[in-house]
Amino acid sequence: GIKKKSTNERGVFFTALFLGLVTCERERERVQHAMLAGLLGFGGRSLLATPKQAALAAFAYSPVRSFAAAAAASSKIRGKITQVIGAVVDVQFENELPPILNALEVAGTENRLVLEVAQHLGENTVRTIAMDGTDGLVRGQKVYDTGSPIMVPVGSETLGRIINVIGEPIDQRGPINTDKRAPIHAEAPTFAEQS
Repeated sequence: GIKKKSTNERGVFFTALFLGLVTCERERERVQHAMLAGLLGFGGRSLLATPKQAALAAFAYSPVRSFAAAAAASSKIRGKITQVIGAVVDVQFENELPPILNALEVAGTENRLVLEVAQHLGENTVRTIAMDGTDGLVRGQKVYDTGSPIMVPVGSETLGRIINVIGEPIDQRGPINTDKRAPIHAEAPTFAEQS
């Protein structure tokens, strides 16, 4: 089994993965397992025993989607992929750079692929983190800025539902019927708001 790591150790591994420094396959698997355990865990325990089980659960509901066309129509900021290293994707833009934490959509993929801007590198290039597998991505592939952070459905309609990080239901119970959406990066509610 994989030894549990402290939050600080996982942060170091996430940073190393982000920078593309984790080249050892075993360490990459540890990082991915830690990420899945953190995303699918409860009370510090992983709900699924292995990374394979977690991956199967995460991709059990994966309908074919094409949101890149809608993003392209509404976006003025367009770019192209310049480098792919695992989950880290560098995207170069012609003029304006999208803000950090903005969601980008990759055109020409079978399933919706969302990239989140994590760093401005200079030379009109941003470093992003892919929210799904990057298999099949090639240099020069078009990318469109959505103009907002990753948004997920919120409200009473989401209670009891399982959604992935980009707001798609993965519990095979159909779409979530709500128009209310909120960014995944937000301030925690105050104690007064929680009561």
